Amino acid sequence: MKIEELRNLPKLELQKLLEDKKEALFNLRFQLAKKTLTNYSVISTTKRDIARINTLLTQLQQNEEKAITQKPKQEAKNGNRKKS
Repeated sequence: MKIEELRNLPKLELQKLLEDKKEALFNLRFQLAKKTLTNYSVISTTKRDIARINTLLTQLQQNEEKAITQKPKQEAKNGNRKKS
């Protein structure tokens, strides 16, 4: 999947997709061990997809934390102003 496609998805869908990709990677590793896997590049592609999703989830979490920490600072600045 491309990063542009993933950015348009909500957080819950990203988490669900991450679980699906991890399960797919697990199954691919079993196929590799049983020597029934024919296209080995699927493993690399799946790993990259997992990394992209993890990166986006981390960015979303950091943005949420940043928004939470900035709100009290803004409220404190607004509360300290003198009223005319």
